[in-house]
Amino acid sequence: MKILFTILSLFISLSSLAHKESFLPENNLKIGINPLAPTGISEADFNAVQEELKVIYVPMAAAQGGTLTFKSEWKSNTVNAYAQRFGVEDEDGEEHAPFDDWRVIFLGGLARHKHVTRDGFTLIVCHELGHHFGGTPTYDGQTSWASNEGQADTFSVSKCMRRLWEKADNAAAISGKTIPSVVTKTCSEQWKTEAEKNLCLRIALASESIGNLFGSLVTFGRLPKFETPDTKVVSSTQFTHPKAQCRLDTYFQASICPVPYDIDFGKDDETVGACHPKNGDVTGNRPLCWFHPKN
Repeated sequence: MKILFTILSLFISLSSLAHKESFLPENNLKIGINPLAPTGISEADFNAVQEELKVIYVPMAAAQGGTLTFKSEWKSNTVNAYAQRFGVEDEDGEEHAPFDDWRVIFLGGLARHKHVTRDGFTLIVCHELGHHFGGTPTYDGQTSWASNEGQADTFSVSKCMRRLWEKADNAAAISGKTIPSVVTKTCSEQWKTEAEKNLCLRIALASESIGNLFGSLVTFGRLPKFETPDTKVVSSTQFTHPKAQCRLDTYFQASICPVPYDIDFGKDDETVGACHPKNGDVTGNRPLCWFHPKN
């Protein structure tokens, strides 16, 4: 009986994982609440960022036939965040269409990581939303609804953060912050107005926060830098989590892609709503360290 219970528990666990996409590779990090040595962001900011995006994306999910639920677990010490989608369960426990139960889950351990800023956490929330809204390329099988990791990263910047911060006081948000010269130069070259440039710079700082998070998770790993883009060229599109430098490159390129945020990414056509070589774009394209354009 004990063996049967173990097998059943494993099956349930694997079934759950088949419906779940994580922000970070699964890890054993634990960051609890320590009032004497606080790190990361506050509980108030943790909740406020989610509320800001909930107002935008819950109605957008409803327009696509989905019920989007935000689940916040500030007390959890797990360092991760997730996107899930579920269908209608029959009497045998099998799920069927419509897969209209959309969920995003945010755990306090991730928000308390020392590299996570408030704007960086905004990127995290946008990434998980990107699994639901980001279009192609998507995963196969039970998670065919989910944009893959690189595409969710692209969505987080080019659609979600730009939509959220378009009319924000981005000049104030970046005031007094140290911004790498390559970022200042590139944002100034790619965008015309001061408002657009300031938005680009703010996104870069948020991206740096999360790039540092990724880099810190690798033993003896180096923190990624805007000045040292990943030179890897994949022979086919990568669906798992890209390395830290590749993810930072993705954010940076997404921040300078001029396609408006209100033009959605295609569900089947990777050129729609995106910068793409087929569209004649030479900047703002998804990096070749994870993305292989279709011929």
